[in-house]
Amino acid sequence: MRQFDRAAFLRLQAAIETDLPGPGEMSPGILREQEAIFLEEVQASTGLAGVSLSLPEVQALLYRGVAAGEHRFSDYLMVAGYGDAARYVRSQSSVPARRPQPFVRMDELVLLHERATTGDPAARPGEWRRTTTSPFPSGMVPPPAWEVPRAIAAFAERFAWGPPPDVPPVRWVVDVHERFERIHPFASGNGRTGRLLANLLLQRLRLPAFFVAPRAGRTYLDALARADSGNPWPLACVVARSVAENVARLKAASEGASALRPLRELALAADLPSLYKAAQRGRLRSVARGGRLCVREEWLVEYRTQRSRAGRPRALRGGAS
Repeated sequence: MRQFDRAAFLRLQAAIETDLPGPGEMSPGILREQEAIFLEEVQASTGLAGVSLSLPEVQALLYRGVAAGEHRFSDYLMVAGYGDAARYVRSQSSVPARRPQPFVRMDELVLLHERATTGDPAARPGEWRRTTTSPFPSGMVPPPAWEVPRAIAAFAERFAWGPPPDVPPVRWVVDVHERFERIHPFASGNGRTGRLLANLLLQRLRLPAFFVAPRAGRTYLDALARADSGNPWPLACVVARSVAENVARLKAASEGASALRPLRELALAADLPSLYKAAQRGRLRSVARGGRLCVREEWLVEYRTQRSRAGRPRALRGGAS
């Protein structure tokens, strides 16, 4: 199983290794896509923590300060706090190779937690936990409260200078994420802070954020438990798959062609199963966006032409717009 997971991760890593535009090369399309990824991350990460705001409700709260819908007041506070912390992450620049700076700092861990848990006094925003934590389902036992400051200091020192040359960047981010969760340094909000930390590192590596939709939360938590038990590859696949999907979204946005649309809007229902398989196998270019498989019209034309040349029947609806 480990070899299978490792092979899957390496395929995803290959899809991630691409040159994304720098800060001075951002087109309006890329900026819009970055905003969409930001909102989806906030919704997904707070969703894993039990909040059920929809994407439009998250957008209304973060951009207009409007508490749309009928949710608990604490849910709006959590989304607002996480959104503030995620904006801080987005504001950070990549780490230059010639002038290296620490990737991980203790004060930033405190800052991320403080912002993400503002409005929740029980979480003791920005303070290390003061009580013992029960063992995780995996059997892993976090360090006692008195040892947390020393454990975090060793953690920051260990990961301060980025991934070693022989370790893929995303694989290194996964190691940092798992190790942070193992320490469990705060009274609550460790999951959100750990995901923010992972995305801070991805930002400094010039890669887009990762997020896990709540419906895939069990897969993510199981992967974390397996990492605690010594098998990091399932978690590496979860993170790399999300990063690869968001890389594909940004690349598609940079091409400036026709707009991305859900595949089911551009094809007959009877053709969808074969088209989904073609996308999964990499024969049809596609982008995962908001939980849906999206394509450009010209990608469909390209795929149809390839199938026609190969003597296979065309699987697309002609004249789709």
